[in-house]
Amino acid sequence: MDLASARLTRLLEFPVVEARYAAGLLVYVRADGSLYAIPFDEKTRTPSGAPVQIGENVSLTGSGIAQFAVAANGTLVYTPAQPRQVMLVDRAGVATPLSNEQRNFHMPRFSPDGRTIALDFPSLDGRDVWTLDRSTSTLSRVTSDHDAHDPVWTRDGREIYYTSFHQNNTFGIFRTRPGSGVTTQIALDSRLSFTGVPLPDGKTLIAQAVDFLPGSRNDVVRIDSAGHLTAVVAGSYDEDYSEVSPDGRWLAYASTLTGRFEVYVRALEGDADQIQVSTSGGSEPMWSHDGRELFYRGTANGHEQLVVASVEPRPSFHVTSRRALFSTDDYNSAQPHANYDVSPDGKSFVMIHRAPTGRLTVIQNLPELVRRLSGPKRT
Repeated sequence: MDLASARLTRLLEFPVVEARYAAGLLVYVRADGSLYAIPFDEKTRTPSGAPVQIGENVSLTGSGIAQFAVAANGTLVYTPAQPRQVMLVDRAGVATPLSNEQRNFHMPRFSPDGRTIALDFPSLDGRDVWTLDRSTSTLSRVTSDHDAHDPVWTRDGREIYYTSFHQNNTFGIFRTRPGSGVTTQIALDSRLSFTGVPLPDGKTLIAQAVDFLPGSRNDVVRIDSAGHLTAVVAGSYDEDYSEVSPDGRWLAYASTLTGRFEVYVRALEGDADQIQVSTSGGSEPMWSHDGRELFYRGTANGHEQLVVASVEPRPSFHVTSRRALFSTDDYNSAQPHANYDVSPDGKSFVMIHRAPTGRLTVIQNLPELVRRLSGPKRT
């Protein structure tokens, strides 16, 4: 982008997760984790050679950020991706694979009947939303946007909300029925950062936005049926991970009010005080389907754990007990939304299992490597 004119110039004709410039090269990662470098002319601001692949299997975070860095002297380092698998985990922490597929899975969500799981993952042609049939372990594509993620089911289970930057290069929320190929735009706003959670009326979403009000940071917003945004929780602290209780009465979220993320609950309507649920750090709250339990990721003795808080929502909301269920050290987290879900019967969870992080890969003298790989092939 030209900073003076704000004019955008397309440099590459295919989806790229992330790109960085160093030492006369544009280094980028494609959606499948492959790593490339292409000579780049700073004066003309255009590629000046052919791309060459310099690595593969670069790790991507749950939110799609490539884990690599390149220094001005041409030294590059990246984290190799570790296998990730969709798992069904019971309350004792016993895990069962739901599929043998190993991909960069992200944000699994049970359908209301519990038979299907919506999720997203990147492939060579970009990142899209898929469904996983629990009875057959079959993955089926839902979107072909090449940048669709953060799926959330409608309350009747017929359609899926998702987010995408693909259309108009602005953050948008869309809705589609799996298999239909028809997409409906719900909202388009550069401040949005998460699909959101539908309210019982089926017309309103509670979502996340960035810098929604002057002086605010990460905020909770309401999106009406016309796509208009209004603030629900917005201030000088980060407020993420918004989740609405099944009856639509209570809003759970995490805030950095105390200097670290803690889980809070407040009435969705009105100006009632927030009630702190977690006591030693907490994020990623998720409600049980009867609204009597609130699950969240907490920390104990240096380890992440899934904690369940038993709650009494009426006549006034209060926590009756808290109990750690199992360690979540081996399961991917995310921000600004939970990266797991609670089954409709409340007996299990769908989570993304990750293998232990391996060693870093370092490439030195990148310009020389690109010259060597670009040279004439010997026969």
